[in-house]
Amino acid sequence: MRNIIKLYLILNNALSITANWVKLQCLMARYSQNIRTTE
Repeated sequence: MRNIIKLYLILNNALSITANWVKLQCLMARYSQNIRTTE
């Protein structure tokens, strides 16, 4: 039973890390677009 809980926590962690990475990528893309438009 403990192994299942550990697995769940690891998966949950991985999902939140992935979500944060995607958000970061979106922010970076928006930021680079802003730089291009201001030049």
